[in-house]
Amino acid sequence: TRMLLQLISNLVGRSSWNLSELEGEAFSWKVAMREGRTPKGNTAAMNMYRLQLAVYFNDFELAASVIKLALAGVSAIPALAIVWRNALFVGIASFELYRRGKRRFKSQGLQALDQVQKWVDQGNPNVVHLLYMLQAEKAAILDRNILKARQLYDKAIVTAGKSGYFLDRALATERCAAMFDVDKDDYMFQEYIQQAMKAYTEIGCLGKVDAMMDQPRPSLSKASASLDFTDIIQEGASSQKDTGIESCGITATTDAKVGEGDSVASVSLIT
Repeated sequence: TRMLLQLISNLVGRSSWNLSELEGEAFSWKVAMREGRTPKGNTAAMNMYRLQLAVYFNDFELAASVIKLALAGVSAIPALAIVWRNALFVGIASFELYRRGKRRFKSQGLQALDQVQKWVDQGNPNVVHLLYMLQAEKAAILDRNILKARQLYDKAIVTAGKSGYFLDRALATERCAAMFDVDKDDYMFQEYIQQAMKAYTEIGCLGKVDAMMDQPRPSLSKASASLDFTDIIQEGASSQKDTGIESCGITATTDAKVGEGDSVASVSLIT
């Protein structure tokens, strides 16, 4: 549970550590490994959370070093929801690493897609939007079919929102923006990145939003790269205030504390 709390702390911006690493006041994976305090199942979950943060904060070099560790732990905790969520992050990281020239990750991306498809075929309603997301990643990166990918991302965004997976909705929107960024489509990038920042802000992921604002966009025009997101963020913050959502749409129950007055539990993403 402390691992999940640390992930939340990074997303909301309450950690002074490297946000892409599972490091902070609530939990430190380095200390846990050094002191040998993690049972087999906990080590598996730890590496899955590490992969999630690497993807959320676009640290795909870190993701490349964690993917095998995250996959290796699946057999230790096969019945937990974090396992089917792990398939999403393995898939996204693998397809993105393939796009960046690391061709060996292609098969892992396709295996993750196939696994989620099986879960959907077996009737798991919680992974339908994950399937759309991975299908969109494949269409964008392997098939280079931007139109099809956008349609699939849009289906993932709508489905995640209707199902209450608000953090996944924000991530799908950001990934669609990333596709248009690579494709050098400034207009569509702006459309989706604004919506992604608003979606993250609405659920309190201000650490993530700050990281997005600091991230360079070398493929964009100067006008797009200097886009002022102030209104978007303020609108998202207003929505957050109206809904009372304060913790990245993640359900968590824990006695660990990050600081005085910290809000931990909310709704929408069970990890």
